Amino acid sequence: MDDPPPPYAATPTAAAPTAVMSPALTVSPGLWPSEHRCNSLWNTRALRQTSSVQFCRYMIEILGFAVNADFSLLNRALGQPVLTTSPPPTSILTPEERAELLRLSQLLPELLAKGSGRGTQWLSVRRCDREAIPNAIINPMRHLDISFSQRHFAIEIISGYSSHLCDGSKRSLSSISREKPPFYDFWRKLAFLGWFNLPLVMFSDEILAHALLMDKISLNDEVKIVLGEALERYRAEELGLGEYNIALDGHTYIGQRWWQLEKVLQIS
Repeated sequence: MDDPPPPYAATPTAAAPTAVMSPALTVSPGLWPSEHRCNSLWNTRALRQTSSVQFCRYMIEILGFAVNADFSLLNRALGQPVLTTSPPPTSILTPEERAELLRLSQLLPELLAKGSGRGTQWLSVRRCDREAIPNAIINPMRHLDISFSQRHFAIEIISGYSSHLCDGSKRSLSSISREKPPFYDFWRKLAFLGWFNLPLVMFSDEILAHALLMDKISLNDEVKIVLGEALERYRAEELGLGEYNIALDGHTYIGQRWWQLEKVLQIS
């Protein structure tokens, strides 16, 4: 007769611990750890959702920094815990996300330099680097229906991340501060000239471009409200700008240099 089966434990054996997801991953059920992003089990639609959410988180981080938003409010709006006993947060991203954002920011100018002429330099670009920008930035923006000019504007904003790392002491390098016209205070005092004050009109259009981008990348209404109120406060208190009775469309020419890179990446 066969030997009886071994006795079973009274309690089930504990399962192997699973990876702890960062607070970032609680924003959307479609966001997974980076090591699973290329897992064949996930379908194409879910992958697009994952990349789009991650892109939005990058942009919320950078745009929030640009307008000096309250990151405690942004974290709460994203459903992420905020410890009241620690210093106020200055980021919504995990260290891993910040490292990846920095890598993308540094990769962009390198690809632009090597891909603008599609010469022999482009051969030195690794396939994974050629795919990184479309997968993490360009394709998510298309999925979010971000316009052509706004896509290049967003790429310009991301490329500038490496210069400031959203460090409060380097806010003069933010996407808004960099576009302030020379002799800004002089032009601001001439705001009553309206359309004739071309430097201020163009700068106001850049601010509106930021607002339109915020509308596209906000993961929920709470995030949109926090960013919108921060932008309005920054515009009035930090920039000293009032309301304008002139028609602005938020069209920006900033970032035009990136259209060639997007074209090269499409056909590479």
